[in-house]
Amino acid sequence: MLCLGPKRSDDPYTSQDHALLETLVRHLALMFSSQQLHTQLMNVEQQAARIAPPHGEDSTRADAAVYDGPRLTPQQLVTLRYLAEGLTNKQIAERLVVVEKTVHKHVAAIFDKLEARNRTEAVVIAHRKRLLPPG
Repeated sequence: MLCLGPKRSDDPYTSQDHALLETLVRHLALMFSSQQLHTQLMNVEQQAARIAPPHGEDSTRADAAVYDGPRLTPQQLVTLRYLAEGLTNKQIAERLVVVEKTVHKHVAAIFDKLEARNRTEAVVIAHRKRLLPPG
């Protein structure tokens, strides 16, 4: 059995075997976190569709006119949820499995679309416009 960590003297596997295993473990971790992200994005898309139906769609639902501003993308909505939790850009990037610069761009787009000057104001506006679940 391969095990991660320093090579033991009784270990029949080479350093290359261990490197391959570590690569496999990293890829599996990314695959599972990507699946979790996909599930989160699907949930956010469903919630966003409930709150603000696509432009041009005529709806008779009472909540259809809740938010009349620019629509946030599913990735921006997930980022907004993490902002509401108080996470830093670095922490958000780790959870989304993206680079920190991507999160910075999402945050900037959120500020622009919500006309917010900072993270706190963005979260307050998002709650007021019902873009975030109550809590």
